[in-house]
Amino acid sequence: SRGLGDVYKRQPINTAIEILDINGKILRHYLTSNKSKYEISILDFSPGVYFLKTFNESNSLYFKFFKL
Repeated sequence: SRGLGDVYKRQPINTAIEILDINGKILRHYLTSNKSKYEISILDFSPGVYFLKTFNESNSLYFKFFKL
């Protein structure tokens, strides 16, 4: 794995993306503005369990992922 991932949004609205560790600590925070695709890197992350949170003024979604 390259340690890179793409996050796609259905609508190009202002959205925030956060990467959190297993304890809920925010490791990365991105503001995507009007982009529909955003590339994130986890190359410097240790192997483990992480969460990706996307949110805007009306919705929030969480995704669990693993770095091996």
